[in-house]
Amino acid sequence: GYGLGWDTLSQTNPGLVLTSVSPFGRSGLYADYTANDMIGAAMGGVMWMQGDDTMPPCTPPADQGYQMTGIHAAFATILALFERDASGLGQPVDVSMQEVLAHQFFLLQRYSTNWEIVQRQGMRSSIAPNSIYPCVDGNVSISIFMLNHWKIIAQWINDPTLLDPVWDQDRKS
Repeated sequence: GYGLGWDTLSQTNPGLVLTSVSPFGRSGLYADYTANDMIGAAMGGVMWMQGDDTMPPCTPPADQGYQMTGIHAAFATILALFERDASGLGQPVDVSMQEVLAHQFFLLQRYSTNWEIVQRQGMRSSIAPNSIYPCVDGNVSISIFMLNHWKIIAQWINDPTLLDPVWDQDRKS
């Protein structure tokens, strides 16, 4: 709106790196649409993979769309800065939340190579204790993928059996 886009600014400063982060990118069919984290998760296909497979799709926890998009934007900007250091030329960096999320879990790759539409695992997770468990007031989904996750959840549950060092994945063999 102020005429301060890439075309104008790069003429003044050819080394400019201008990063744009948006729900659907700066060009394309949905470029002018607005969205939040939930819409990004739905349009990127990640929402379809979340939650109990017998229930409607649900959003991933912790604003993952915003977080993953921010991380991708940071990496893309760093790469553009490396290129500028090598060539002296800047470039526009366009990061779309929908595209970032569509690449999570290799959704696009799996579809484009095998025509596979990934289905929710729901209660069928093969990695214990990762699953959905019924509780008194609803359900809880447990996802332990990093070494320290078990320690954190055991401390949170505060059950002496779970706190036993025998379960500590970080311990030295």
